[in-house]
Amino acid sequence: MPKAYLEQMPVKQVEDSLTGVPQQASNALSALPRVLCLAAQGERSLWRANGLVWALHQAGCVAGVTWQPRRINSMDWDVIVAYHPYSDLHLMDALGAARSAGLALVLVLDLHLEKLPVEHPDFSALGLSTPSRINSYTTALLSADVLITHNRGFAHELSIQGFNAHFIPESWIDPGGRWQKPVRPRHSLNLGWIGDPNQLEDVAQVRGVVLRVMREFPHLQLIIAGDDGVYSLFDSLPVSRRIYLPSAAPDDLPFVYGMLDLLLVPLQDTAFNHTLSDLKVMEAGLRGIPWLASPVLAYMEWNAGGVCAAALQDWHHQLQRLVADAGLRTSLGAQGRRQALERHAGCIAPLWLDVLKQAVRLAERRTPLKA
Repeated sequence: MPKAYLEQMPVKQVEDSLTGVPQQASNALSALPRVLCLAAQGERSLWRANGLVWALHQAGCVAGVTWQPRRINSMDWDVIVAYHPYSDLHLMDALGAARSAGLALVLVLDLHLEKLPVEHPDFSALGLSTPSRINSYTTALLSADVLITHNRGFAHELSIQGFNAHFIPESWIDPGGRWQKPVRPRHSLNLGWIGDPNQLEDVAQVRGVVLRVMREFPHLQLIIAGDDGVYSLFDSLPVSRRIYLPSAAPDDLPFVYGMLDLLLVPLQDTAFNHTLSDLKVMEAGLRGIPWLASPVLAYMEWNAGGVCAAALQDWHHQLQRLVADAGLRTSLGAQGRRQALERHAGCIAPLWLDVLKQAVRLAERRTPLKA
């Protein structure tokens, strides 16, 4: 989507670009907050912002998204929802101007930056590695009327620190029906991992288990998506039994998940990993794919469509069981899909509206009402 097309455009244009089927806005527009999303450049932030804009439009709100704000007209908007503004001085300036103008500010924290590992791919852009970045991050936290996270424990931690923090779960939209497209039949059973370059050690801890099960079941094939270093961990497998896929854009993920029959999500027991959202297992559910994962908070709370395993012997036992039992895989996949359907952005929109309205009320108390 061309950048110029997104720049401060009304939500109807976002809606057209996502689905091609624009909806009529509610007659009660004036009673709903008008929302502008400020998104740092990058696929993740824009993807999340566009999903929120789509959902708010379905709920009858006027909404838009920009990553290059030249001037925000305070008469056009009631709430600013910011995604990683501390990575861009222009976004921070826009945030400060919006607060001075009396607009409500909502800050979305989809990563716990204070626990972000140095090796994480987003650390160079978002990591708290310089005094100026720390200052921008702290300013954004203190300026916001409401903080949003997609991890319940992270929200609780922020609340204990005195912030007005809310947990809103991950959600999804389906532009073009990509998650619904049928999967081509295949003769192999595909184990798969989808991740980032910083997760080599996460996967290395279960490498031996995966190789052992691959030897025990000759019809298995391994798909690694997102990190050639992780792919190289399995160089002992014949090339005919392993496939590498580069990092996929959010719109391409339905295709990648469609190549899998079982998703593997090994994670080390670290403070940062316990602040992750349940995005990966939700996406697996959308495709009806069972999963085997480490027991981090979000996956245990999701508790549908898969199995958590901590010790390596548990990983081996559960992986053997899932590979051998097609009925179990089908049952778990259907269970995960039922739960994932409840996370459609339209279902989560009421939670967002409650928080946005609260933010508007808080902003009205700290500043005079706009004329």
